[in-house]
Amino acid sequence: ALSVGQLVRSIAGRDKGQLYLVLQVERNLLLLVDGRKRNMGNPKQKNRRHVQAVGKVAADFANQLKAGRPPSDVQVRAALLGVEQQNTQS
Repeated sequence: ALSVGQLVRSIAGRDKGQLYLVLQVERNLLLLVDGRKRNMGNPKQKNRRHVQAVGKVAADFANQLKAGRPPSDVQVRAALLGVEQQNTQS
């Protein structure tokens, strides 16, 4: 099950291979952000079947959203980079 703050990789579409953080989960649709092209003001809508969970969660990103404080794009990029680095170390 995918959750807010989870790192996912796109496996279908023009953005195949791109890493995103899950901003919101709605039934079969996910809202995804990367802090660059897909920022907090323009999240990517993607079908749940078109992404693969990488298995890492950006806890600080998720906690900020749950507290009602949407993170800035700089914070999204930092969280994405931090989760990617954890992924390469393990």
